[in-house]
Amino acid sequence: MPAEPASEKRERVLHRFAHELSAASGLPEAARLLAQAADELIGWDCCILELWDEEMHDFVFIYAVDIMEGKRTEVPVEFPPAPTPMLRAVAAHGPKLLLRDGLSGEEPKLIPFGDMKRRSASMLFVPIRQGGRVFGLFTTQSYTPQAYSQDDLTLLQTLADYGTGAIARIRAQEQLRASEERLRENQDRFRLALEVAAMGTWDWNIVSGEVHCSDNLGPLFGLPAREHFADYREFIERILPEDRAPMELALQRALETGEPFSHEFRVARANGQPAWLLGQGRCYAGPDGKIARLVGATLDITGRRQAQEALRASEERFAKVFHSGMAAISIADLETGRYLDVNQRWLEMLGFTREEVIGRTGLELGVWPVPADRERMLAALHSGGALRDWQCRWVRKDGQVIDAATSFETMAMGGRQYYIGLTHDITEKLKLEEELRQAHRMESVGQLAAGIAHDFNNILTIISGGAALILTGRLSEEAGRNATRQIQFAADRAAGLTRQLLTFSRRQVIQRRDLDLNAAVTNITQFLANLLGENIEVEMNFTPGLPFIHADPGMIEQVIMNLAVNARDAMPRGGRLAIRTELNETDTAFLTRRTGARRGRFVVLAVSDNGTGIGSSSTSRILSPPPRGCSAATVAVPAAGESTAGKNTRNVVPSPARLSTSTQPSCCLAMP
Repeated sequence: MPAEPASEKRERVLHRFAHELSAASGLPEAARLLAQAADELIGWDCCILELWDEEMHDFVFIYAVDIMEGKRTEVPVEFPPAPTPMLRAVAAHGPKLLLRDGLSGEEPKLIPFGDMKRRSASMLFVPIRQGGRVFGLFTTQSYTPQAYSQDDLTLLQTLADYGTGAIARIRAQEQLRASEERLRENQDRFRLALEVAAMGTWDWNIVSGEVHCSDNLGPLFGLPAREHFADYREFIERILPEDRAPMELALQRALETGEPFSHEFRVARANGQPAWLLGQGRCYAGPDGKIARLVGATLDITGRRQAQEALRASEERFAKVFHSGMAAISIADLETGRYLDVNQRWLEMLGFTREEVIGRTGLELGVWPVPADRERMLAALHSGGALRDWQCRWVRKDGQVIDAATSFETMAMGGRQYYIGLTHDITEKLKLEEELRQAHRMESVGQLAAGIAHDFNNILTIISGGAALILTGRLSEEAGRNATRQIQFAADRAAGLTRQLLTFSRRQVIQRRDLDLNAAVTNITQFLANLLGENIEVEMNFTPGLPFIHADPGMIEQVIMNLAVNARDAMPRGGRLAIRTELNETDTAFLTRRTGARRGRFVVLAVSDNGTGIGSSSTSRILSPPPRGCSAATVAVPAAGESTAGKNTRNVVPSPARLSTSTQPSCCLAMP
């Protein structure tokens, strides 16, 4: 049988290829038909068809065949991270013939696949193109050297061009099917998401009144699955009667203003139980610019509303306990210190609003006048879990400082540690206690007043007696002068007594001058006797020849009187008050004990008693400013104090010595 002419064979193969390709159902089948036609026309040992993927922005292998163990086998291909130079050259410049003649010469970079032990000797590369755009590459290869010619390259390009239209069509169909499948998947996911979220969507045509709904919307309104509303009126009638008017008002407002729609309402379910729904939507205008559609979604919020109602009821029960107590109660996070809740009494006690407090710390609010107190409180809670009847100070929002008695205890909530505090404002209680102490002091003042009245009566007796003798006119000149001197002496004593009273009442203007400390202490001896009473012995021990101090006599007397009053309170059954003066020089030990002290000579006034003393925790406040009504020694001079509870108290007032302009040794009343 004579051989078929090459031209007839070519026409036959191309015709059959075009016919079979038109019926191909997918790209793999189209690739096999293309490879089969190429094998009949030019032959090959391996071939590849790859197409450009727009979504991946890369070439994707559709078909790759090589001779493996003596038979043609489809093989996998791994793509390089970028198109090879050969692929770029063919896409840019057209078909290419590559013949390799041994191991010499530069090897082009190709994608390895199939049998890696052998290399192709003859290769044809033709683009798959449509309308001037390359969207694929078809390659045939042979292990035989010089297996292909330029005519073979032209024939393979003709074959590829024959299949271009069908391949593009099949590819477009597959992409369409893939898009439709993704759309269905997305729709299914959206439907499932709506079902899980108990949500349905709707599209209301304002002009026609029609309402298009998703299949999930009907069951939210008590309708069977996939049953839709016929129109807007049916939608409204499914809402509980008492909620219809507010719903229509909310819809009307959205249509008039174009603002987003959002409204909560109730519907009746098939079981007769009401359900809470949340409708939200957005308005869209038609071609004429008027609102034509309202599109949105409806969400079942029954569970949320029930949880809110349960929470509200729980909060009401808790609030009755939390807010009805007389104590100020707070709950805060133990780790961060931020307030979780406080009751009304707490807010009233410190003057804040709830919004100002919740979520903030006591330091941020400034309620701790001494931040170290808060740290000590937290340390105690971390170590022991509770703190009972702790007395501290708090600062109100208006800056007022109050005294408080607080108890704290830790508790666990939701896996976190919190502490709850119960606080009582004891400012008034302490004030009443101080008033009681002041009443006791007033009792002493009464005793003092009796002594003062006795002294004034003696003074007035001297003055009136001397004046009466002078008025008789029968006194000699010398006797008259003596009587006058007695009157003058009595007047001086009255002036001194008046000055001491003014000092005691803190009403005398400070007037500093050079002063003999021993004389100043001696002058107040009688006043102290009246102040302390008969059951307290006053012992004086003066160092003679002390330098003068530059100070106000009244303030010195006030210091002594304040210390004397404190000593008297510490000796309710009587005792001994010792007052001593001396001249000392500061040494290294004194400078170490006293912060801010300096070297020098100091006149020292020491006051001690054998009373009950005070505890070490209060020693630093021995001369703290006293409450209103008490004598105020500390406003005159700083001092040092020593005391032991149950034993005695010793107060020391040092004053630096200096020389005055009169060459007399003197000192200023001040701390070293």
